[in-house]
Amino acid sequence: MAEGAGRYFDGKRAAAHLVALAVEGDSLRLTGGGGAEAWKLRRVRLTDRLPDGTAWVTLRGSEGRLLIRPDDLPPDILRALRKERRREAGRVWLLGLSGLACLGGVAVVLVFVVPRLVAPLVPFAAQDWLGRAVETQMAALHHRCTGADGHAALQRLADRLRVTAGITRPVPVTVLDDARINAFTLPGDRVIVLRGLIDTAEDGDEVAGVLAHELGHVAHRDVLVMALRQAGMALAATALGFGDAGTLTTIGEQLTTLSCSRAAEASADASALHTLDEAGLRADGLGRFFRLLQARHSFELPGFLATHPPTADRIAAVTVPAIGAHAFTDAEWTAVRAVCQDDSD
Repeated sequence: MAEGAGRYFDGKRAAAHLVALAVEGDSLRLTGGGGAEAWKLRRVRLTDRLPDGTAWVTLRGSEGRLLIRPDDLPPDILRALRKERRREAGRVWLLGLSGLACLGGVAVVLVFVVPRLVAPLVPFAAQDWLGRAVETQMAALHHRCTGADGHAALQRLADRLRVTAGITRPVPVTVLDDARINAFTLPGDRVIVLRGLIDTAEDGDEVAGVLAHELGHVAHRDVLVMALRQAGMALAATALGFGDAGTLTTIGEQLTTLSCSRAAEASADASALHTLDEAGLRADGLGRFFRLLQARHSFELPGFLATHPPTADRIAAVTVPAIGAHAFTDAEWTAVRAVCQDDSD
């Protein structure tokens, strides 16, 4: 049995009295001042040294405090108290890690599980409002192309393909005067095609392949799922103190650069082939467009491929025979190519 001494404050009187200390089994025994107390070591805490070299020894849940110099404690008592402090630190760390694990689990569910479940429940009016707002924001930077004949040809093709794809609502197509090679969907079943994509395509069947791919995303609600996933990530980051949920402007910027999962992209590619084939149109244009981009951008891929699965894998998956009718007549394709020209040209 190791022994020592210290000044004990019972929490009721200002005066302190000397007590003798002893470790007996799993308890720290304090004797003096006309009485004795036994403190369970697992509830005893030793603070860091105070400026004068002393430290407080306290009992969790008790007002009593013991003031003593740690160096004056017998080694057995000091080791016992420090051991309990390490155990308590370990319990705190374990509790913290458990909390982080729970938060991580919630974040995973919030980001990866909830969006797919919630997407079908989001009112279309809300989706349409968000899609219109983002499109308006984008059109402020890159004006809408207004070539009537070219736009009409694209919309007729989209109407034909969306019926084959099983999409019951109209899918408005907007062309923006933007040189980037890209196309994407917005919430509210809206498709945006950038001028750079039309300028790069060698024929109308390649544009039709990309349009059919985007309609696959519409049919599967992929962009809405990704928007909900992005919102879930923002909420999780906010809950963890790493950011904020953002504004409509921020969300709009994110929607134009969101990359769907590889599974979603592969599904949209497969859907494009099926939709074109069911519509009686050539489905080989998508693969030819991918090969064209791969050849022209061997080191830096354009937007339509940069955030998608490996191009070589996609090419292999969408390479099909050139069977079916062309998506546009010669006159329609000429009009589509000129859709962004000024009326005065």
